[in-house]
Amino acid sequence: MKVAALSGVEPPLYGGALVRAVVVLPVKVLSRVFRGKFLAGLKCLYRGKKLQCVGPSTALADPRQFAQLIRRLHRQDCHLGPSARESL
Repeated sequence: MKVAALSGVEPPLYGGALVRAVVVLPVKVLSRVFRGKFLAGLKCLYRGKKLQCVGPSTALADPRQFAQLIRRLHRQDCHLGPSARESL
């Protein structure tokens, strides 16, 4: 199983000391979280009419076609390329 470590600074805990936390999550979980956030942002742009569908994506101007694409992308697993895997 591949894992990724996320680190950050936690708020002051014991006696005002800062504690550095490391969270280890499987890469598959992180990719699903990223995909969900990305698709939520895409839907938000679409609903706010800030996403232009031109050229080959003209059909996505139809809300039903866009919803179908989002559903299909939500079900699809995200595969990281070699350069992304090396950074993890």
